[in-house]
Amino acid sequence: MSAPTRFELRFPITEVSRIANGYDIKEHGDDKVEPLGLSARERGYLTREEFLALCAWKTERSKSRCSAKRRGVNQ
Repeated sequence: MSAPTRFELRFPITEVSRIANGYDIKEHGDDKVEPLGLSARERGYLTREEFLALCAWKTERSKSRCSAKRRGVNQ
């Protein structure tokens, strides 16, 4: 087993707050999926509909692969 990859910031750590404050969650659709994550956290799992909504939000390319997964199969 190889050692984990070490990632390093490309900017000073002091810039994190400024950069995060400039991120518009509505522009990226995050405001639509955030409630899904909160519901799933409370319940302990994603419903199939929530899972598919998250896949569609994450990337268009993954939508068909996600919807092809059988019910009850965790991978």
